[in-house]
Amino acid sequence: GINVMSIKVIGGVILMLIAINMAYGQSSKSRHSQAEHDEAQEKEDVSIVPIGIPILFGPGVIATIIVLNNNISGEYSHLVSYSIVSISLMIAAISIFFTLRYAGAIHKVLGITGMKILTRIMGLVVGAIAAQFLIGGIKGLWGQ
Repeated sequence: GINVMSIKVIGGVILMLIAINMAYGQSSKSRHSQAEHDEAQEKEDVSIVPIGIPILFGPGVIATIIVLNNNISGEYSHLVSYSIVSISLMIAAISIFFTLRYAGAIHKVLGITGMKILTRIMGLVVGAIAAQFLIGGIKGLWGQ
């Protein structure tokens, strides 16, 4: 019973917070409790919860997928809309794989300054997407 426009608004807020941190060049800080930290130290296999999962598939991404699927469903049949979103996810997954696989080489080529510049530029792009989410969601909620 949750309206998609509500998800669009909160997704926009989350993406905007991420974008602001990126634009200011702030690194994400760990939000672990001491108990979680202690438990992680006791585990033998750290690959159970990879560090990148909250960033790669967090609430911002979930909201984006829901909103994109809803927007595409209005224009196409459900099969076509699911296919478009699935293909988009596969392209994103492949891009993420190669980016993470060759992160060391990318870091060497760009250097610290290049990485900071790229992060800030991507922060602006994510901020623009977040603004569109917020505006579209508020307009959708306002009209109901």
